[in-house]
Amino acid sequence: MSSTKFHVMCSLFNWMQKSKSSAKKRSKFRKFIDNFCKPSDYFSAIRLILPSLDRERGSYGLKESVLATCLIDALGISRESSDAIRLINWRKGGAKTGASAGNFSQVAAEVLQLRQGTTSGELTIKELNDMLDRLASSENRAEKTSVLSELIQKTNAQEMKWIVMIILKDLKLGTSEKSIFHEFHPDAEDLFNVTCDLKLVCEKLSDRSQRHKRQDIEVGKPVRPQLALRVSNAAGAWKKLHGKEVVVECKFDGDRIQIHKNGEDIHFFSRCILDGEMLVWDTSTNRFAEFGSNQEIDVAFDILYVGDTSVIHQSLKERHELIRKVVKPIKGRLEILVPNGSTNVQRPSGEPCWSRIAYSVDDVERFFKEIIDNRDEGIVLKDLASKWEPSDRSIKWLKLKPEYIRAGSDLDVLIIGGYYGSGRRGGEVAQFLVGLAERPTTNSYPRRFISFCRVGTGLSDEELDAVVTKLKPYFRSIILSINSDIRTIRSEVFSAPYSLRFPRIDRVRYDKPWHECLDVQYFVNLPPTQSLDSLHRLVAENGGTSSMNLNNTVTHCIAAESKAVTYLCKKAGIIRECEIIDLCGRYFLHLSEQSKKLLEEEIDEYSDSYFLDLDIVDLKQLLNNVDRLEDSKSVDYYKKKYCPKDKWSCFTGCCIYFHLSTQSLRNPVSKALLELARRRLKLEVSMGGGKVCSSLSQATHLVIQSLLFVDVGIAGPLNSFSTTDVHHICNNKMHVVGSQWLEDSIESSQRLSEDTYSIKLEGLEDLNVGEW
Repeated sequence: MSSTKFHVMCSLFNWMQKSKSSAKKRSKFRKFIDNFCKPSDYFSAIRLILPSLDRERGSYGLKESVLATCLIDALGISRESSDAIRLINWRKGGAKTGASAGNFSQVAAEVLQLRQGTTSGELTIKELNDMLDRLASSENRAEKTSVLSELIQKTNAQEMKWIVMIILKDLKLGTSEKSIFHEFHPDAEDLFNVTCDLKLVCEKLSDRSQRHKRQDIEVGKPVRPQLALRVSNAAGAWKKLHGKEVVVECKFDGDRIQIHKNGEDIHFFSRCILDGEMLVWDTSTNRFAEFGSNQEIDVAFDILYVGDTSVIHQSLKERHELIRKVVKPIKGRLEILVPNGSTNVQRPSGEPCWSRIAYSVDDVERFFKEIIDNRDEGIVLKDLASKWEPSDRSIKWLKLKPEYIRAGSDLDVLIIGGYYGSGRRGGEVAQFLVGLAERPTTNSYPRRFISFCRVGTGLSDEELDAVVTKLKPYFRSIILSINSDIRTIRSEVFSAPYSLRFPRIDRVRYDKPWHECLDVQYFVNLPPTQSLDSLHRLVAENGGTSSMNLNNTVTHCIAAESKAVTYLCKKAGIIRECEIIDLCGRYFLHLSEQSKKLLEEEIDEYSDSYFLDLDIVDLKQLLNNVDRLEDSKSVDYYKKKYCPKDKWSCFTGCCIYFHLSTQSLRNPVSKALLELARRRLKLEVSMGGGKVCSSLSQATHLVIQSLLFVDVGIAGPLNSFSTTDVHHICNNKMHVVGSQWLEDSIESSQRLSEDTYSIKLEGLEDLNVGEW
């Protein structure tokens, strides 16, 4: 391999790229390995064929835009030259671009061919690897440019094209890494899955005829994670796991991580491997937050290695028990996700349970709804009897996310820009920049639009071409109806305050004019749980049409809350009664004069319909609409006047404040008995038309509770009140009576005179309340 020229490998790449047969591609690769590589050189070749799996070499730090600039400097051409502009705008098509648009390596090869020619260079595979190591270790752009300049001198344009693709770690050979591994050695993929070490695979499996005993995982060597299979609905997921014991977990929106622990850095376990998710913890609210703020937290949902033993061959249920025993959670730093443990126990008030056992499809659907209502990413269903398999994606783990079912509400947005694509869409608009309208003044169309998100998926090539054709030549605006994951994200790239996760085009709205697109205020105040599709259908079924911004065609605005208008309706029609739309007027926040005149023919001043029947909810709402009389004395007068029985109105106008005497507080038994008596007396006062208050400032009567035959002076109770309360008692001539007054009044079914039961005010001058 030390003398094998790189152009030999380029011939292999060219042949594999052109061939359509997977079997022939594998066969050609095998012949190359057998004929041009010695066992000691396998890694040098494989790392160039599978560059994305090479962990020995660090990152190059070169994507297309930076690589284009470095190539321009390496060639020594002006950045204003046509070739330089072509490299920088490699996605963009044009008269000189042809089929190369969107293919950076091909554009680079065409630019280089004018300066390098077609004669094969003398660069060997070993020399290439050495130079790529230098490129990866270069600390600045000047050093990287120097290495690229040297590579250009030792290669031709076609060889340089493949070097560029190796640097970008995407050869586009039309064959999978699985096929390459299998052709190299039957056990290559399994070994790589548990070590992620391409060099180790090449060294240990140099003899294809000798099978390798399956290697277990080790602390310090990253393992390819087990993956979840996508399902479209809860019923389908449950059917796949039918008859199995199932745990459902929240699918957190974080970065998948493995924690390899070897040593005493964490005192409560020595050697282990945890599988989990890295999230952000908001220390101020004690809950998970978006990336970019507060501190990181690791949530471990599986354990793969304990002590000196791999546990991936144990069931998930057994591994859950192990993680409970081995890992001690640290709040805000490390949590474990198991049923009835850690994150579930410590979750903030109002947060859903994040892991539980499911016994039916209803349990799954209920859990999914709770998780989505909490605006988390989705759920994962796991077979509790399953073993942990690296890189496995099967029915052992199933994931269900809202975008797999039906995304959030369809939103009508306006195309305001486009992005050129790459690959087969190179040189053509493949994605759109869409915007929201700023709400216009009354009776006018929107005049300004702000960027909202970037969207390109959802349309076939034919549909996409049709949209682009209609936009040409002046890029006339078209409305797209898009949906997405139900959650919004704060936008740092676009002008709108929020953007969408994973937006997707649902359909092209050729039927809607540009000025009826969604406006910013509408989107910001959009109810998170309300389906706009259902409201659209409801309006259409009853003869109406709808718009997503306020323009001069709008006659009705439907709001989620009184603070913000969030839905607009053009014609009233006859719309079925519901929480959002109600012809009886009970939910109207504002009415135009025209609407008022129409409603006056249908309802009275309290929104009571002349024609529709009422239920209990309607009746309560109507009574709440009636203005209450402000004069409490008049209310009490009419209550007493029209009360059918005297005992039900004997305490009308009375507001009672209860107070325990000082002597009673000293005896626990006496205090308990008086508390029971107080509860009974409170009910009797209420039944008699009176009120019980918790503040002396509202009271008309101060009732002193004490043991029978105990004489109570006013000084004792008054000493337990504040000076302000004592002043209120004296200045307002409040009735201060014993509880016997209530007892006797209740017995006689009439309010007795307070004078007989009044507690004397001797010694009041000694309480120092006379001067203010």
